[in-house]
Amino acid sequence: MSNNLGGKKSMKELAIDLINKFPDDADLSDIIDELYVRINVLQGINDIENGHVYTTEEINQHIDNASKMVKQIK
Repeated sequence: MSNNLGGKKSMKELAIDLINKFPDDADLSDIIDELYVRINVLQGINDIENGHVYTTEEINQHIDNASKMVKQIK
């Protein structure tokens, strides 16, 4: 996975840097939430760099298809 947000640092170094920014009395859930957000941002950037994106038209088609399927189930 590319790590544009951190230059040449490894994922482990990025995680450690992020954790070190929290106060010593930080809740583990707050740290996990921040790591989760960071991971998803990095994955999104990686997807964009690799062309794994949808156009608005493609998204709308997926929504239309899903809506039709739901209507058929009802």
